[in-house]
Amino acid sequence: MSEGLSDPDLPPGAIVQTYGDGGALRNDGVKLTPASKNPWYVLATVAGEQEETQALYIDHELHARNRRFWNGWMCRGMCDAERLELAKQMGLSEAELSPLSEVEVQQLSERFQLSFQSTPPVEVVPKADESARFSSTYFPKAFSLERCFFVEAAFFDAAHFVGGVDFSAAHFSKAVYLSKVHFAENALSKETHFASGASFQEAYFVGKADFNSAYLEKKRSSQKHALNVMLISTQRECWKGQHSLVRILLGLLVFRSRISETRLISRMGGSMGRLILAARVSKVLCLSFSTGRFIKTRAFPTIRPCGRR
Repeated sequence: MSEGLSDPDLPPGAIVQTYGDGGALRNDGVKLTPASKNPWYVLATVAGEQEETQALYIDHELHARNRRFWNGWMCRGMCDAERLELAKQMGLSEAELSPLSEVEVQQLSERFQLSFQSTPPVEVVPKADESARFSSTYFPKAFSLERCFFVEAAFFDAAHFVGGVDFSAAHFSKAVYLSKVHFAENALSKETHFASGASFQEAYFVGKADFNSAYLEKKRSSQKHALNVMLISTQRECWKGQHSLVRILLGLLVFRSRISETRLISRMGGSMGRLILAARVSKVLCLSFSTGRFIKTRAFPTIRPCGRR
């Protein structure tokens, strides 16, 4: 899997060069734009960017102010009943999802004017009914989307997170794409609601990956959505840090891998108990959620170990 890499000893998403504008170059040749020039990142940081890199030191008061701008903008097209129901689901007050006030809209406009001086804010501020585009973006600091609501699909493909990222309790109404993302620090997705599945194909986790109590919704059509994790390398493990997969509510969990069984198990340090899911495997390896071990199999039957229905 080293073809096309600047440094075959590094994973594809590792940074091999940084630029004066804040962008960077990945080991696989993907050029990353600086987060500060991504309109969606600016929308998520209207009140200010995080100063630290570690997820442990995210300024939650600052994020709460940022979240108010994000959710107020995303939910402005909802009726009161929809807003109230969503607030209950996300554990937030209805006021936090209410449309932005004139003062808040002015603050948002000033933030975009500062970041995109040559473009009027009306032309660059993202629309709530558009897909969120964070693909090929370089995030040099910790980034939080905790309890943020996404109306449409969210794309993070080939992004690089230098600092920790927190998706905890975020609500994704449509599919989420995190293929080939490089997480250089902790990635938190505790209680995250994936309404239409999430793809982590060829994602690389250096720090802790925490998906405790994440929820993948299953529609009435009974179609199963997938948390799809493609483990990519025979020479380097994608899961280098601890991970935790406790009480994930899933329609379908797919692990595909070319990594040897013993090598993968040696790197998996998280907890696997009390899962409620219907699992099916494609390709080489399947995780037995009752034992927390990987076994070779072509298909896996429905499993309901150790938990409530």
